[in-house]
Amino acid sequence: MTFYIPKGMDERVAKPTDREIAKYGRREFLYALGALGASAVAAGCGGGDGNGNGCYTPTCPTQTYTVAGSIRGTYDNKMVAPVTVRFGDKSQDSNSGNYSLIVNGGVYNPTVNGGVVQRVRNNVNIEGNTRLDLDALDKGVNVNHYREIGMGIGSPGALMNQNGRSYRLPDGVQPRVIVVRDAGVNADRYAAIDQARSVFGEITNGILNSVNIEYVDSATSNLPDGAIVVDFRSGTIFLAAPTKRNGFYLVNSIVHASDSNSLDFNVYRNTMKHEFCHAIGFDHATNDQSIMNSGTVLANNRMPSQDDIDAGVLKYKRLGGHELDETQDKD
Repeated sequence: MTFYIPKGMDERVAKPTDREIAKYGRREFLYALGALGASAVAAGCGGGDGNGNGCYTPTCPTQTYTVAGSIRGTYDNKMVAPVTVRFGDKSQDSNSGNYSLIVNGGVYNPTVNGGVVQRVRNNVNIEGNTRLDLDALDKGVNVNHYREIGMGIGSPGALMNQNGRSYRLPDGVQPRVIVVRDAGVNADRYAAIDQARSVFGEITNGILNSVNIEYVDSATSNLPDGAIVVDFRSGTIFLAAPTKRNGFYLVNSIVHASDSNSLDFNVYRNTMKHEFCHAIGFDHATNDQSIMNSGTVLANNRMPSQDDIDAGVLKYKRLGGHELDETQDKD
C-alpha cells in the first residue's frame, strides 16, 4: 500500500507500520490523515471494490457514466431525426432519434440540434447511469406570442409571469375550481363559470382539465394545490391573481368574478375563460385572435387560437421557467 503525503506535511504525518495497519486497518489511518487535510487522503479517493482494491495513487480517474435516451417531438411525440446531442465535450449524431453517450459525472446543460430550434436543457445532474429522454420542437411556433402570454415578455399586462420567466401549475396537478356562493348571483352565472372550465383543456390540448367544480359558502385558507377560488365582486370587473407561489409554480390563484346578472351569458362565460387562463399562468396578448387579448375576448364562442394552444402545450409539456427566443429553447 502507498500513502501520499503532500509536501510540507511529511514531518507532521507519520507513516503507519505494517503491524499498525494489520491491527487497525487502512481506513482508520486514512480517516486520521483526512483530519489533517483532504489532500493527504488522495490514497483513498473513494474508488475500490470494498476489499482494499482501488485507487491509491495521487490522481484518481474520474467516474464515467452512460447517459442514453430518445429525442421526441414536443407536439406529436414522434422521434426526431437527424439530431446531434451534446453533453459538454461529448456529442453524438443520431439518424434514429436515439442516443447513448459516456460522460463524466457532473452537471450539464445538454443540447439537441434538430427540429426547429436548438434545444437546451439546463442543470442536468449525471451521478449514475441515466435514462434521459429529451424533446425538440417539431413545428414552428409563434415565438413572440409565446413570450407574451407564456412568459409575460412584451405583454400589455403581465399578471402571472415575472421577470420573463414562465410560471405554471405544479407538475401532475390539475386545476380545481372552488366557487364561493353568493345569494345575489343568478344560477346562469354559475353555469357560465362551469362551462368556462373547458378552457383548461382547450388551451393545453388536453394536458390540463378540471373534472370537478366545488361550491362552498366561504373560502378556506387550507387550499389544495391547483385550487382556483372564484368569488363575486360588485360591478362588471373581472380579475385574476396568484395567491400562492412556490418557485416557478402557481400553487393557488383567485378569480374575482362580476356579480352582475345583466351581462350577456356568452360574454360572462368567455370572460371567465380568459380569467381561468390567467389562473394557470397566461398573460395578456397583443394579437386580437388570442383568447388572452382583453379587448376581443368578449366575442361569442371564444376559443383559444392555434398560437394560444401551441403556447399552452409548450408551457405544460416542459419544465416551468424555460425561455424561448428565435434560435434557442431553454429549460
